[in-house]
Amino acid sequence: MSDERNKPLSREKLTDINSEWGHKPEDHFGYASEEERLAKRGMEDWELVNSIPESQKPVPKWFFGVVLVVLLVAIGLSFPFWGDRAGYERDWVNWGFVVAIVYIG
Repeated sequence: MSDERNKPLSREKLTDINSEWGHKPEDHFGYASEEERLAKRGMEDWELVNSIPESQKPVPKWFFGVVLVVLLVAIGLSFPFWGDRAGYERDWVNWGFVVAIVYIG
């Protein structure tokens, strides 16, 4: 039994699948139905590209607000009057601000 499973298929049994953009073959790529093909194989690239605008929702406005608040808190905490040891002075602006701006941008 295991010998039959490990035996490679002959060239006569294998067929080439010519997948074209925007074309669904009549044989469902060898599956019994379209539903079985979608369940086992998934969508083709062109089907994914065509279905993205239907399913994609815009980014909510509150998300931008949260990002802005986090950035403002991070900038505020980087100023030298929070969390410094007594007698240790820091610059107000250093290269970390430049790196952060490049990273955000």
